[in-house]
Amino acid sequence: MKFADVRIPLTPRPVVTCLDLAVALCGQNAGVYLLLWAAHAVPTGGLVWWLSNAFPDWALLGIVVIVGLATGSLGVFTIRATARLVFGEAVSSRRAFIDAEHPVAGLWGKLMAGRLGLFAAALVLLFPALLIGVRWGFWAESRLLRGLEGHRADRRGGELVQMEYGELLMRALGLLTAWFVAAAIFFITADCTTKLATGQSIFLGRLSELSANMYYEADVFDTFPIYWKLLTTDPWVLATITACLLASYIPARVAWFLCYLDLRVRRDCWDVELAMIEDAARMQPRQVVTRPAAEHVAGQ
Repeated sequence: MKFADVRIPLTPRPVVTCLDLAVALCGQNAGVYLLLWAAHAVPTGGLVWWLSNAFPDWALLGIVVIVGLATGSLGVFTIRATARLVFGEAVSSRRAFIDAEHPVAGLWGKLMAGRLGLFAAALVLLFPALLIGVRWGFWAESRLLRGLEGHRADRRGGELVQMEYGELLMRALGLLTAWFVAAAIFFITADCTTKLATGQSIFLGRLSELSANMYYEADVFDTFPIYWKLLTTDPWVLATITACLLASYIPARVAWFLCYLDLRVRRDCWDVELAMIEDAARMQPRQVVTRPAAEHVAGQ
């Protein structure tokens, strides 16, 4: 990856603009991101389906742990592909997974260990886990961008996060909200599509059937436990939720990567440095042309 080949404007962006640009990048490179999603969603959804059949009482906890680990793996491959696309390199279906120049085996293992640590913190309280996640949220980005020419992308990563910790925390909360809202939209869309294609509903149609089968007029306190059990124990519902969470995670993860670029632009002036590189490139041909003429004059 070359810093001078960046294909997006290096300008400060709020989180909404980062998310908008992330959706645009995912649309322009849908084939790569769909392949990454399918490679993670199929085995993860199958594992969730088996777990909810074999251990229905532990299905909800299982999906939290499995999706948490799956998003860690998906995030590594997603930001590697995004970094290559943003910095002017093509990403084929093979290079999306196998890339000798930017291997992710060690990065993947360390990130999985970090996810397990976050789960341990979340068992105590959710908010400290979020604070730890934001504090080390750009660790993978700094490692993947370390090879930029003339740069040490991880030079001041920790210092920059500390400077912008409050704003990054708000951005992380916003992206988490967008992630779950998009997952709910994907889930409803998948449910309606399945109903139209096969005549069988995954969730919403079955709620109507449950309500119709009640022999008395039940209120919300009577129906909620039944609906909640269907939502948290049914294998097909949980497998679909898993696939939708992974699908909506990709644009949210790309947006977080763009937040990292925004941080480097605002604090390390990457936009100014890029302008200097471009000016130097424009001046280079003049030096090549005029140097022989100057030597000829000096020889006379």
